[in-house]
Amino acid sequence: YVRRTFGLAMNREDTYLMGFSMGGFGALHTAFQFPETFGKTAALSSALIHHEVAEMKPDGGKDGKGGNDVANYAYFRECFGEPSKLLESDSNPETLVKKIKAGTLKTSDGSKAIMPEIFMACGTEDFLLEPNRAFHAFLEEEGVKHVYMESKGIHDMNFWQEYAAKFVPMMFGE
Repeated sequence: YVRRTFGLAMNREDTYLMGFSMGGFGALHTAFQFPETFGKTAALSSALIHHEVAEMKPDGGKDGKGGNDVANYAYFRECFGEPSKLLESDSNPETLVKKIKAGTLKTSDGSKAIMPEIFMACGTEDFLLEPNRAFHAFLEEEGVKHVYMESKGIHDMNFWQEYAAKFVPMMFGE
């Protein structure tokens, strides 16, 4: 829409995504799903709960994992498909990263996808800190270049504004 309407961000090198919380997950996933469109992505306090969702059971099961404080099994099933198959699916950003690295994720013109530049941050008092650290560790293990930062902060606009102000100049090469 932006390209057609305003003539801006006409190529992947000029098209970036940023999101906070659930939007941070979405920014990462969308950039990995459509790397021919997005050259850079910033994800702040990302809701990287795909491993938690994959363990959920429809009735709560023996382990009582029928949902979490945000939503229930039915909601996550609608978002991601069958939770037990989530980790192997393209709804998992880790799967998409591996496909980009392996050269098996193709762009719309059939060429191999290029990994977008990745910027991530999470507050040390944020309830999503551990999943963000885990995704950072995953990217390191996969040898994927990225920027990851942590500092004091909770899951709020104060933290997100601080890191948006840090990442925007980095993303624009300033």
